Amino acid sequence: MIDYGFYGSEINSYKEELKKIGLIMRFDEASKAITQIFKEMVSNSSLKKASVLALLGSYQQLRTHCSLPAELFNCLCSEKWLHTSLGFRSPSEAILFDATWQTLSPIANLPFIDDSDSCHGLGQEIYGYKDELNKLGVTVEAKNGARFVISGLSIPSDPTIMSEATVMSLLSCIQSYFECAASPPKGFQEKISMKWLKTSMGYQCPDECILFYSKQSSLCMEDGPFIDEAFYGSELLSFKDSLATIGVTVDVNFGQDLVARHLRHKVRTTISRIYMYLMKCNWKPNDKDKNSNWIWIPN
Repeated sequence: MIDYGFYGSEINSYKEELKKIGLIMRFDEASKAITQIFKEMVSNSSLKKASVLALLGSYQQLRTHCSLPAELFNCLCSEKWLHTSLGFRSPSEAILFDATWQTLSPIANLPFIDDSDSCHGLGQEIYGYKDELNKLGVTVEAKNGARFVISGLSIPSDPTIMSEATVMSLLSCIQSYFECAASPPKGFQEKISMKWLKTSMGYQCPDECILFYSKQSSLCMEDGPFIDEAFYGSELLSFKDSLATIGVTVDVNFGQDLVARHLRHKVRTTISRIYMYLMKCNWKPNDKDKNSNWIWIPN
């Protein structure tokens, strides 16, 4: 930009001369030049914090008067210029951190924009451009970031790290994701099939759990691998569909095999209650159970 403070307003009388020596005079021409320079800087990894903040600052000012030219806007949306915790990403593949992501951070590898003062970091100033980043495609709220959690899922080996709030947030993400997607991303089923759900019989994999609902049967929590409602709270029942999606048995009347599998070491009153349940469900042992020498199948 020409320094009017240095040259004074008289410089305006030399527009034609300035144009002949290559000075860019129109906004659309300036936009094309900025787009080209921006692409080169991204390609050379020479885009620094000051340039990024200046560009976002200009966009912030322009938004109140007009829209960015399509070429520049599309460039900002598609180029991988935002440094994140997972490397450089385009805006649509980046997240601006806020408190709503706190509970999800322990269970997923998420591309948070680098707000540090490191070489490629953008510092705390980046949060002043939340609206502009959102317009460019950055995810700024956890409720809109289910796809990141599902694709970047990384269940910790120590399930005690997963608080009630973390599990509820995960189930919410699963619910949101499958409202729009017909199938999970590659590798999701393997990632989710770990012992992370707290039950009356310790931590279990989703397909080894039953959602407890006292109105469905006469069983008690200690009779099988029922998800610990006391730990997760009554809100758990609202995620019945999400739990079913990842393999949890959500109808007690279809959990006979899981209940029978944990029948060993039960006291007599408990065994009687469980056998009544198995009989009511017309349960038949599978081949694996038939080969067990500890389970008694009455005639």
